[in-house]
Amino acid sequence: MDKVILKAVLSTLLAIVLLFGIMIAALVLVYPSTLMTLTYNIGMDGASAWFADRAYDQFDNVYYIAYATEVSIGTEDPEKINRYGSRFIADEGFDGYCAQMDGETAEIGGSYRQYIYGQVCVAKYGLGERQEAVELAFSVNAEGFPERNAAAAVLLHALVSNTPEDEPYISDMLARMQTMLSAQEGTQTFPDGDLEYLKAMINLTQMRTDGLS
Repeated sequence: MDKVILKAVLSTLLAIVLLFGIMIAALVLVYPSTLMTLTYNIGMDGASAWFADRAYDQFDNVYYIAYATEVSIGTEDPEKINRYGSRFIADEGFDGYCAQMDGETAEIGGSYRQYIYGQVCVAKYGLGERQEAVELAFSVNAEGFPERNAAAAVLLHALVSNTPEDEPYISDMLARMQTMLSAQEGTQTFPDGDLEYLKAMINLTQMRTDGLS
């Protein structure tokens, strides 16, 4: 009799576990945006970003991949910043979302677009994708060199890291900035503020590299 009762209890528990698993799977598939918010509110940031990414796949709304990127930046997880941030940048609504964010955070200063590119590029650089990070960072600064731009973010990261592996990339970035400055001496197309910031970053890099040599 005891074995029969135990078997019935175990069968009931198994059924409950299976039902619970099915319910969780259904929530993931049908309500990822709800779980995105729920997990964030209880401190499960990594899971929240993952659910946001699933919601992005389901609804194709740039908001969700932006959310996944921003949460990953908050957790300082370079792999997730790179993964979600790269998807965010590639979305056709990226520029519009950046313009909206600039309007909402105008009092803070700086470009949201440059901020996201900077975070993604620094993540790539830290993951060993150094050349790709440098190329991507400078690609968004061809028309100017504003404060807190993506190229400066990667350069500062490399200067702080300061390993033998960083040296060729620091030299490369210094050469790129010097080329940009030389091009501005003929016909200045950069705003004055951008030009001053470019000169400041060149001087900083030269001082750091001279001090390390």
